[in-house]
Amino acid sequence: MAKQTGKSGYITVQGGRIEVTKLSPKAKPSLVDSTDSGNYDPATDMLYEDNLVAKMGYEFAFEGNFYESTSPGIYALAHNNAPFAAQLFRNVNNKMYDGLWLLESCETEVSIRDPAMTNIKGTFKSCGIITVS
Repeated sequence: MAKQTGKSGYITVQGGRIEVTKLSPKAKPSLVDSTDSGNYDPATDMLYEDNLVAKMGYEFAFEGNFYESTSPGIYALAHNNAPFAAQLFRNVNNKMYDGLWLLESCETEVSIRDPAMTNIKGTFKSCGIITVS
């Protein structure tokens, strides 16, 4: 999937909101070989590979910012070892992902220009069924 940049996307999580400035979503299928004799082509005398999706995972790397005063639970994500609900929106009208996630990596930085604002970047990985819109 393509990277998206801009200020219209956001993530809702822990009762707060991360305004997204950069987003790199990925669908991560795990394939298994399902090749059998039905994949044989007598014209070329070749057996052609066939695959099935055995499991599906999603992840998205993001960069953005939030205000601690309106989104205090976001800091706790970096130390959370249980899946949490989050929704990722491309813009106000377009939800991309909805489900349970774990935060694989996270970096935060307090803005010099606006000390109330915290910059954040990290990667969410899916846990279970994810609704893709």
